[in-house]
Amino acid sequence: MEFIQCPHCQKKYAISDQLRAAVGKKIRCKHCSEVFDINIQMASKKPAPSPAASPVAEQEPQIKAAQAKKKKLNIQLMITIVLLIILMAVAIGAYLFFNKDSLFGTSPEQDTQRIIPQELIKPVAIKLSSPVNDHAVKKVEQKKAVTLAQHKPAALPASAAVKSQTIPEPAVPVDKQASQPSQVCKDISADYWVRSHRLATTSMDTATYMKLLDQNLEQADEIRQRCKQKGLISKIAKASRTNQKPAWIAQEISSRIESNQTQTNQQE
Repeated sequence: MEFIQCPHCQKKYAISDQLRAAVGKKIRCKHCSEVFDINIQMASKKPAPSPAASPVAEQEPQIKAAQAKKKKLNIQLMITIVLLIILMAVAIGAYLFFNKDSLFGTSPEQDTQRIIPQELIKPVAIKLSSPVNDHAVKKVEQKKAVTLAQHKPAALPASAAVKSQTIPEPAVPVDKQASQPSQVCKDISADYWVRSHRLATTSMDTATYMKLLDQNLEQADEIRQRCKQKGLISKIAKASRTNQKPAWIAQEISSRIESNQTQTNQQE
C-alpha cells in the first residue's frame, strides 16, 4: 500500500492520482500546517503468524469466558435455592400459626375459662391510708388470694373441717331483690354459698381449691339465668365470707351443711 507521510507530525495520507503526478513537489500538511516534499512510500507487509502458536493458547480466552459464565450461573442457582427455602419456612410457619395455635400457647377460649370472678376470691384484710373505691379493693384482694392459693397448706383433718362448719351463724334479713325467688334459684344459690364458704374458711390443697373454683364459675352463669337478680352473686359470696346465711336460703344452706357432715362422719 502506497502513502505519503509528513516528517514533522508523522501524519500519513493515501496516494491519489494528483499526488502521484506531483511527486517531488512540496505540499502543506493539513494536520500540522508544515510544508514537506511529496515522497511516495510503501507500507510494510504484516508479519506472518508464528507457527509456534498452539491451539490451546488460541482457545484460552474462550475457556476463561466459559468458566466465568459457569461461575455466574452457579451463584444464581444458589441464590434461588436459598430464596425457595426461606419461602417454604415462612409458609410452614404461617400454616402452623393459623391452624395449630396450640403450639404457640393457650387459646383465648382456654384463657377465659381460667378467669376467676372477683366474688370467688378469698378475702384478705388490708389497711389503706386513704379511702378507695370498692373496685380497687377487690383488685388487691384478688392478687392476695391468688398468692395464698399457690401456698395453701395440706388439708385439715375431717373433724377440723366439720368443726369449722358447725359454728353458729347469725341470720341475714331477706334481700329485697330476692324476696320471691324460685326453689331452683334457692337450691343453686345455697350450693354456691356452701362452696364459697368452704373456699373462704377451710384449708385445702391446690387441686381441690381450683376444682371448687371451677364449679362456682359454672354455677354463676346458672344463677344469673335462674334468679335474674342483678348483683346477687356478689351478695351471696360476701355473705359466705362473713359466715352469714341469707334468710331466704338459710334453710337450704343448713340442710346442705348437715348432709356434708353426715357424709364426712360416714367416711370416717
